[in-house]
Order: sequence, then structure tokens, then C-alpha cells
Amino acid sequence: MQGNRKTDWLIRGVSGILFPALLLLLAVIPAQAGGQTGWKSALMVPGAQVLSSGTVKFTGCFTASNSGAKAWYRCSDQRRRHRVDRNTVWSRVHRNVNFRLNAPGFVYLIFTTHVDKNWPYDGGGATISKKEKNRKWKNVWLGPGLRYAMFRGNKLVSTGPYVNQPGPPALRYRIGKDGKIQFWEGIPRYDKGLYRITLTEAMFHNTNTANKTYHPCRIEYKLVFVPDKPIQSVTAASPSTPNTTQHATNGQISNTWIVNKAGNIYRLNSKMGWTHIPGKKAIDIGVGANGSVWIVGTSPVYGGYAIYRWMGDKFARVDGGAVRIDVDQNGLPWVVNSMNDIYRRVGNHWKRMPGKAVDIGIGANGSVWVIGIGRTPGGHGIWRWNGSNWDKVQGAAVRIDVDVAGNPWVVNDAGGIFKWNGKGWNRLPGLGTDITVGGGSEWVIGTNSVPGGHGIYRWNSRRRNWERIPGGAVAISAGGSPIPAAPIVHSARHSLKSGKYKAKVWVDGKLYNSTWSIKVENGNVTGLSKWPCCPSDPLRGKVTGNTIRIQRDCAGQGWNKGRIQTYTGTINGNLIQGTGTGTGLTGHKTTWTLLLNPEPGSHTVHGARFNLKSGRYKVETRVGGTLYN
Repeated sequence: MQGNRKTDWLIRGVSGILFPALLLLLAVIPAQAGGQTGWKSALMVPGAQVLSSGTVKFTGCFTASNSGAKAWYRCSDQRRRHRVDRNTVWSRVHRNVNFRLNAPGFVYLIFTTHVDKNWPYDGGGATISKKEKNRKWKNVWLGPGLRYAMFRGNKLVSTGPYVNQPGPPALRYRIGKDGKIQFWEGIPRYDKGLYRITLTEAMFHNTNTANKTYHPCRIEYKLVFVPDKPIQSVTAASPSTPNTTQHATNGQISNTWIVNKAGNIYRLNSKMGWTHIPGKKAIDIGVGANGSVWIVGTSPVYGGYAIYRWMGDKFARVDGGAVRIDVDQNGLPWVVNSMNDIYRRVGNHWKRMPGKAVDIGIGANGSVWVIGIGRTPGGHGIWRWNGSNWDKVQGAAVRIDVDVAGNPWVVNDAGGIFKWNGKGWNRLPGLGTDITVGGGSEWVIGTNSVPGGHGIYRWNSRRRNWERIPGGAVAISAGGSPIPAAPIVHSARHSLKSGKYKAKVWVDGKLYNSTWSIKVENGNVTGLSKWPCCPSDPLRGKVTGNTIRIQRDCAGQGWNKGRIQTYTGTINGNLIQGTGTGTGLTGHKTTWTLLLNPEPGSHTVHGARFNLKSGRYKVETRVGGTLYN
């Protein structure tokens, strides 16, 4: 508004009642113009009315007590005082919200959940603003279920993202040289050293009163906070849900895959919908620049969960275990396991890489980045592979992926989304829980809860916002166009040789470690297993092709004296994996692994053909969550 022009405004929200704490979320939407000069605004309190004189009239539970030119109003039910004069209304209702009304009528909401020393409290815990002198930009942090919208006149200009959890900054403000508040338009970048506040406020430009302490950054711009529901524009030309669309606009379909919270796997189809891929469930997925797709499944194994590769019509098991995965430009995966160890696939085996990580991302140019394990504000440290080791890069995050130019895109622990520009981080709008960059597109999994997990969004670089795509997920990955998958290489026959090995057994998720000393002759296996409870339990079994079946005779040892446990498994690369049954195991979810790498002093295994030889080995077994070595 400019000059003394008056406009009617309707102040409304989710309900017509202000008292419950939930209804702190107010929206200020221009009412239909009717040529009236008076004000007909309602304050969400039944019986509250703003008069043309600038005063507020309360009816119902409110009673008035006039005192000269000013009036004090009291609600006998809530015992809260409401002061009214021509310029200002201060109120605290049900200890939750202060609102200020400047005649001819803009609302200022100041929530009481912050700890900013620049905003003092009254004795009852309510917050009263004051004119500040600090001219540095400050972050404003929204609470759950809110978003903001900016209007210019009656036209919707922009909106912020929905905020489902407190934390990331939604906007910024500072005090200008004239002492007035200035708002930073749009979503701010994260800058170190900003003074954090957990204040949620809505302030609107007002040129019709003498009090101009609060002033948005641009004339005629109005800022509103609204509940977590679509914002209805005041003009027919604006969409019902600003800054989100239900489909991508560039007509390109990327090779994008998602995993929902039930572990189901879906692939983006030509109609911008999702096609279910049956057969396996997953916790993470990676798509390479050449279109290769790998997943981390849901079957517990040593190192995390089983790893699978998409063969074009089904997922094929690959040795190893992991919790996070991504795929390089040649279609070979890098993984992070449950011990935070980093491995890359080389041929038909895994190569241990230096360092530890919680997530990994690979670009189409081969650039590899990881999120380390060292805690730092914003999540964990960020590292870039230089060909032989990891270089530390400024910043922190919890999820990462890498674009075609080798620049990472990350999500930090507050949900903030950032892109590396070669020297620093650029903040992008919105919030996310997972991110992927590949196949000419960028995607995030948002923070808003929807069936299947969280909302799915695709980056629109022209509009510089995230476009809503139908569906819900918890993990996402995008890559290049798919190519036929090469067959997984296994040796034609894996013969175990005598040796000492480490075995691990998980029973209902609990790890037990053991050492197995094995002698192998013509496929027959004999030997002893050593456990913390049982130092010399006899072993006997048979190897047929890539399948092994070994029985542990617990006679004379431990609590299961004189009874048999049977371990059945498959030799896959340099690892035996399988299940266990028998005494103490039947009725429990039991898995076991045996690493085909003998301890020092035993025979060494070389080449693609892994042979179990004589020697001492360590075996780990989990029973009911307890580890036995």
C-alpha cells in the first residue's frame, strides 16, 4: 500500500478460534475490494472486529473497560489483557502468540519459542519486540507445518518450502540504517557466523501509520506465514500450489530409480510416473552414468546387507555387504559398509579403499566424493578422492551425489540443500533428506511426509525451484541411459582348501565370532571350530561345486552339549555366505559368513579362483545379538 490508500484485509487461518496453540499459524490474504473505507478484519477470535477508527471491538468472552482515548480488553476465560489504541494492538492469547495490529491494519506475529536476547520477555513469558540496532543478517527459523508466501499488491510473488521439522532457516532479516527491518527475499544461503534465532514472525509493510519500525525489504511487498496446505493466490493466474508442479516441463525422462519406505523399488516411466520393479527390496540404490543399476538389499550379511545388480529383467546377487552404494561411469559400484569402510568393485572382487564414510557419490566424469565419519556442524566432513587418498573440502553434510562436472550436491543434517561451485557452497531452495544428480537431472527426496516416504522433487534450472513429482520415497538415484548388463563373473568352480579362517554368525542380529581350522580333502571337510564358550567343537561337511554344508558337533562343549548345528552356504567370490539351523539356531534368523582369506602363516589365495587351504582362521558368529569369535 502507498499513501493513505486503504485496502480491506481478511485475517484467517485453519480455524476460527485463536486460543489453541496449533492455531498460531495465521494467513493474511487480501479480501475482495468493495470500495469501503473502513476495516472489516477478523482476528480469528469470535467477536473480535477491527473498526474503521483503528480500534478493536471484542464481544463474547471479552469485556471492555475504556480508559480515556485508550481501551483495555480482558477475556474473562483466559485472563489475558488486550490493549487497543489507534496505532497498536498488543495481545497475548493462551500464552502462545502475540499479535500487533497497526491501523489501518497489518498483523505482526511474534512467537514465544525463541531465545534471542534482542527480543525481551514480559513476566508471563510473552515476547515483545523492540527496535534493534544490529545490522547483520539474521536467520529466521520456522517451526513445523509452516511455509511463507510473499505478495506484491494482490499478486503472489514467491513462496518458501513447507517445513515439517524445525531447523533450517526459512528467511533472513536485518535492521537497516533507518532502524527498520529489512527482509532478504527468497530462501537465504547458509552463512557461518549468523546469529541463530528460533523466532517465527510475520511482518507486513505498512505506510499508513506513524509507526514504521518494521519494514520489509521492498515497498509494496507483504510477507505472510501460512499453514502446511496449498496457498490460494489472490489472482486467478497464480497456481494453487506455487513453486510446485505435478510434472517435469522439459520433456526429458532420466534413468531415475527410487526406493520407498517399504523397500519397494520403482523406476521412472515415460508418463512421469513410477513403475514397480518386483523381485527384491532395498534400502539404497545407485545408478551409474552408463545406466547400470545396483542396490543394497534387505537381507542381513556381513558388512550390512546383500548387494545386487540389475540385469535388465531381475536382480542378481553379488558378494559383499553394504549400507550405502553408488556407481561409477563404468558401471562398477563403490560402497560403504556397516563398519563405515569404503570398497570399490574391481573385476569380480572388492578392493578396500582408505578412509571411512557414511555416504558416497560418484559423478559421470569419475569424480568420487564421500561424507566422512567426523562430526562437524551440519553433519559430517566432506572429502574428495584424488586418485590415491581423500582431500578434505570445507562444509558438512549427511547425503551426497556428484554431477557430470564433478561438483557435489549435498544435503546437511538440517535438510539444507547445497551445490559446490568449485570454491564454496551455493544454497538452493527447499529441504531434502536424499539427493541425486545424474542423467541430466537433479532430484531430492523432500521432508514432507507422503505415502511411501517423503515427497519427490526435480530441479527446474530455469525457474530455479523444485518441481513436485508424484510419489513418495526414502532413497533416489539417477544416471545415464541403460545399457545391457554384462554377466557377473564368477569362477567356474571354487574349491576350498585347508586353512584357518574367520567365521561370523548372526543370530537375530547379534554377532558371534569364531575361528575355524579346516582340512579339505576331495570335497570332504573336517576340522575344529573355536568359540568363546566352546574351544574345540568338531566340524565335518562337504563341498559340492559352489555349495558348502558343514555341521558343528557341540558334544562335550557348552550349554548345547551333544547337539548339532548345520551351516549351509554358497561360495561367492572370496566369501562364503549362508544360513544356520539346529541347536540354538532353529527358530531364530541365523546367517553366517566365512572370509576366504587365511590368517598369516596359512596358504594364500590368489586369482579369481578362491581355494580354502590349511591354516588358522577367525570366525565370527552372532546368536541373539551376542558376538562370538
